[in-house]
Amino acid sequence: MKNRTAKGIIAVFLALVLLAAPVLACMANAYEATVPTIEMRGFMSSTIYAVENDPESEQLWPPTTDKILGLVKNILGPLAKLSVNRDWDAFAYVLAGEVNNMLGDLWLDNNGDLPDNSGVYMPYPAEDEVVKDGEYEFVFDWRIDPYEAAAGLNDFVQYILEASGSDKVNIICHSYAGIVVTCYLEEYGCDAVRSVCYNSTAVYGAGFTKDIIRGKLFVGGDSALSGSGAESVIAYLLGAFSNNQYATIIDTVIDMVSKAGLMDFLSNFLNKLLLNSSDILYKESVAPLFGLWPAIWAMIPDEDFEEGLDYIFNDVLADTGEDYSGLFEKIDHYTESVREKREDVLNTINDNCNFYVISRYGYSALPLTTSWHTMTDGVLDTKATSFGATVSDYDVTDLFEVTNEYISPNGQIDASTCLFPEQTWFIRSASHIQHFPDIQKLAKELVCYDGQATVETFEQYPRFMYYSAATDSLIADPGISAPMTFIQKFVEFFKEFFALIFSIFKK
Repeated sequence: MKNRTAKGIIAVFLALVLLAAPVLACMANAYEATVPTIEMRGFMSSTIYAVENDPESEQLWPPTTDKILGLVKNILGPLAKLSVNRDWDAFAYVLAGEVNNMLGDLWLDNNGDLPDNSGVYMPYPAEDEVVKDGEYEFVFDWRIDPYEAAAGLNDFVQYILEASGSDKVNIICHSYAGIVVTCYLEEYGCDAVRSVCYNSTAVYGAGFTKDIIRGKLFVGGDSALSGSGAESVIAYLLGAFSNNQYATIIDTVIDMVSKAGLMDFLSNFLNKLLLNSSDILYKESVAPLFGLWPAIWAMIPDEDFEEGLDYIFNDVLADTGEDYSGLFEKIDHYTESVREKREDVLNTINDNCNFYVISRYGYSALPLTTSWHTMTDGVLDTKATSFGATVSDYDVTDLFEVTNEYISPNGQIDASTCLFPEQTWFIRSASHIQHFPDIQKLAKELVCYDGQATVETFEQYPRFMYYSAATDSLIADPGISAPMTFIQKFVEFFKEFFALIFSIFKK
């Protein structure tokens, strides 16, 4: 009897062990999946100092208030003269000189290398402070060759792995940092990376760069050549302040300024300046600054790349006598390694890492671009940041009939054409340059998930989401909201007006 009882107890114990094994295995996998997360910001996001890793040295970027005010002060006189003599060339030389005084220290040499000791401040965390579930930021010089920045990222990854004792890291990259991460994974492989999240990145190019580098900057785009570009400025400003606490008041002010003709005056003046002075401005300032940054060439969309190279080096800088072969080597390296086989590179990364894409939309393009109607997040084209979604213009709704789960509730996005449609999230009304805690939380939830998540994995994070300014949070996209009636607008205006007055008196 005792023997039978003992056998029964052992049998029950073994059964429990067998039942618990999968659960214990999942718990073990979840624990092992807790790895350090490295975050990277994008183009022009990090501070550039006159001496690398010396934050006490002069700040070169962003320009200080004194430098900006100095530029404004120094062009007021020439601007007054311009209004009288219409000597656009004289004004262009003054403007280019002042811009160079403010930003000239950011120039690279003709090889696309740093000509001095300038750079970012990137202190590594103390070794004893690095832990497996820690979060760390990698700061890099956004001017340089993305492969050079990728080499720095590799050094940082290896340091974090060794210090933490982990065998993997997660990476969250934003904007231009997506290009650097792609170069890193293409060059060094995916062995050290468990999950990567591309958060509104420029891997497929940044639309605004094509116009800078091709000499086609006009307020309102090409249409500005035959009329006013004010419409593009108004559209961009309305979008930029759409989530502001006092959006109704700001919209009203913009409308009043527009009706007074000030937007037309501003856009017409800028277009005259660009039309009459672009040759001087490009040769003296724009080309030597932007044209020698390898980062810019990595961000130019494929279809505009050759035209941009031809314009800058065979036109604007053709008679400088400089040898740009070192810069061309960097540009060619990125072209051959990523640009010409981008989808193969991304598919390889997807095959070896948990892969996620976050794309934002709901804004017009920068008002200085030739295609300002393009749907963007305020900076980057949504088609590009989503890796290939089919997208309407920003002011067109219901382009697509909502017939399946790939069409956004407002009919502006067809996600089925994305490179990774089941791993791509869209967020409406969240601009590129703003920091949204809920989007950061989403990115971290994704990279920390044990395995490859999809748009079906998290109930709180569906494929299409909307940033609600009222609650400062992400919600499921409600689609097209009914326009407010005149009475509702009137009430909303006065609510915001008195809230603004109260806040001023409170301060």
